[in-house]
Amino acid sequence: FTIFSFILDSPSIVNVGPSKIVSAQTYNKTLLTCNAEGNPPPKYQWLQKLQTHDVQIRGYTQQLFIENVTYEHQGEYVCKAINEINGETRSVQSDPITLEVKGAPLVMRYGVQTEIIIEDGQNARLESRFCANPLPEQLWHLGASGDDIILAAGTTHGRFIAEIVRKIPYKKDCYVSTLTINEATPSDSFPYELRLNNAHGTDNYKIDLKVRGKYMSLVNVLETDYYI
Repeated sequence: FTIFSFILDSPSIVNVGPSKIVSAQTYNKTLLTCNAEGNPPPKYQWLQKLQTHDVQIRGYTQQLFIENVTYEHQGEYVCKAINEINGETRSVQSDPITLEVKGAPLVMRYGVQTEIIIEDGQNARLESRFCANPLPEQLWHLGASGDDIILAAGTTHGRFIAEIVRKIPYKKDCYVSTLTINEATPSDSFPYELRLNNAHGTDNYKIDLKVRGKYMSLVNVLETDYYI
């Protein structure tokens, strides 16, 4: 008779690819691959290490296929190979693959203000958040036509200040652009538009500013008192 001998092996990573650094453009596809050995044959996980130090599972197969790349996908990825020997889970992780994402500016449109209402004489602070690689040109368009005054980041015009962009913590290639209007008046009540442009494309965002005059504020108070 024949005796079969089975040697049980913990998983080991053979290779990952296509390279240590992978560059992808937004809205395109990209593919990461992993080969591992072990007995029994290992199962796979793809882990994305976020800048918040959290870890997100992105896939459960040898190949990680990203159908539609966005800025949320950039960061470090590791392949994890797992098997079980005598009831004990064995695992190993690959060296990291860095996914770099380049593309047109993309304004974050969720959870942001599209209208700001303040009182006469208050300072207005208009903000827009966006991601882009490379960093785009940022132009704030002011006035009734949107082209009366154009301010680049880091420039001023009287009471209007276009601040230098700030990086968003834990979000690579994501920024905040701010337009400050000191001592705003009702005549400043217009839509204000941020226009973004880099080599890959453009995006824009409008914020509607409404400055209530002192007369309007007094009318609101009187109406409130009347109904009380």
